[in-house]
Amino acid sequence: EITLVFDGERISGKSACNRYFAGVKAAGKMPGDLRVSEIGGTRMACPEEVMTLENRYLEALGSATHFSFLAGKLALTWRKDGVTDTLLFVPRPPKEQ
Repeated sequence: EITLVFDGERISGKSACNRYFAGVKAAGKMPGDLRVSEIGGTRMACPEEVMTLENRYLEALGSATHFSFLAGKLALTWRKDGVTDTLLFVPRPPKEQ
């Protein structure tokens, strides 16, 4: 499972195997432009396919340049090495008390 939580100027979550955190702030000229600071996290080892997924996710997240919403989902657009793509996050229902 991969998760993303925004908390003011910080993001955190689970990146398939490990927990991660980073700073995030508005950047650029357009609404929704953003910059993610260097990402830190735990360093547990998992099976190779999980680690591959985690590395791909963290690389894309660290390259995020814009956020928006698409059909109720958070869309983070990233750009790296001439490739542009989007990460889509489905909101979790609130936990019942």
